[in-house]
Parts: sequence; structure tokens; C-alpha cells
Amino acid sequence: MANYFAKYDKIFNINMKLIIIFLVLRFRVKRLIRFYYFFEAVLLPVFLLVMGWGYQPERLSASLYILFYTLTASLPLLVGVLLLGVRRGRRSLLFNRLIGGQAGQLLTLCLVSAFIVKFPIYGVHL
Repeated sequence: MANYFAKYDKIFNINMKLIIIFLVLRFRVKRLIRFYYFFEAVLLPVFLLVMGWGYQPERLSASLYILFYTLTASLPLLVGVLLLGVRRGRRSLLFNRLIGGQAGQLLTLCLVSAFIVKFPIYGVHL
């Protein structure tokens, strides 16, 4: 309803539905590597929304910023997930195995850095 006068509203609705599906799937998975996949899968529909339905003329550069900034900032999350899988085995990638401080401080920093970019915090969020 907020975007009643949008052009190409079917594509807009498909992108919005994809974002919602990926968000629901992100919190329904039990393995950390699938969480990472759905965490990054939201990037493509958001990129298309910013590029296609952005208001300012700088929407192309803004969509490229969001693409590269998110990919480079979430790389430590992927490295942390892979390190956790290599060090502790495949069963350690279950969410219930992460409870109890099993991850070291460096691994925790790698895992948290990807989430900090998504928050509108001054100095981290572009």
C-alpha cells in the first residue's frame, strides 16, 4: 500500500516477497552456513529495489555501495563460519552448539562484524 503508484509493481512485489521469504528462512535454519546463505541472499532483492525504485539520482551509486560494502563486511562472517566448521567439525555448525561461549574472541568478532554493517551506526553504516 505504501508504494501504490510504483511502476512495474509486479516486480516490486516479487522483490518484497523474496526479502520476506529470505528473512523467515534465515531464522528457521538450524545450521550456521545456511544462515549465512540466507543472510546474503537478501542482498540481491534489496539491490534491485534501491536501483529500480530509488528516488534520488544517486541510486546507482547507492546500490553499488550497498553491494560491495555488504559483501566485504560479511566476508569475516563466512571466514568465521568456515573456521568454526574446520576447528570443531561439521556438528559444531549447529546453532545449539554455539551456546556457552565455545567460540573464541576473534571468532566472535568475525561473526559480529557482518551484523554491525546492517545496523545504522555512525562510522560503520555508510
